[in-house]
Amino acid sequence: MALKLGRSTKTGEFHWYVEGVYMGISTRTGIFRVGHNFPPSSAHWFCPTCGRVWARCVPADASQNFKHTAIHRECDRCNGTGSLGLMSDELAETPRLVLEREVLIASEYPDSYMGVFGLLTETDKRRRDNARA
Repeated sequence: MALKLGRSTKTGEFHWYVEGVYMGISTRTGIFRVGHNFPPSSAHWFCPTCGRVWARCVPADASQNFKHTAIHRECDRCNGTGSLGLMSDELAETPRLVLEREVLIASEYPDSYMGVFGLLTETDKRRRDNARA
């Protein structure tokens, strides 16, 4: 069995909302992770502390059959950064307003970031702080 590399062949237009504000529309083609192509999916970012859904990426055409993804990330109201935690390969498929917001958050919380936009986990933060002590 040959491994098929590249993007999913399924694409879709998605609307982005963060903190109830419309941030734009983008075409998503899916991602390649752990040796597999995953088609695009709608996403809801929810805060594990308060349970609030604070960001959404939903299909423009409700009749399209996309899987749903729930992403747990603390919102800024619960001492989180409010970042979506986007991976570098997702940036090209993200509306400009979302990217601008992520860059501003990264500049406000430089010690909370690892890589392009991946957030450090609480365990990573403790290890980092212990190493500095």
